[in-house]
Amino acid sequence: DIMTKFDFTALRMARKSANLTQADVAKSIGCSPCTVTSWENGQTSIPVEKLNDLMNLYGTSITEFFISKPKGDEM
Repeated sequence: DIMTKFDFTALRMARKSANLTQADVAKSIGCSPCTVTSWENGQTSIPVEKLNDLMNLYGTSITEFFISKPKGDEM
């Protein structure tokens, strides 16, 4: 069996690769910079519509933000 987990570190790396600040992202997708920070730190869930906005902004696919490991492995 495989467990899948969202990789919040990859989310931050994608933003930095796009040369965007958290404030840039927040303004582009209509939220606060604090919200972007909480998503990147894994403190709050990302609403589906905002996740889609992020993927479009970063020019990437959501599949790049998931880690799959066999069940039982520490994540």
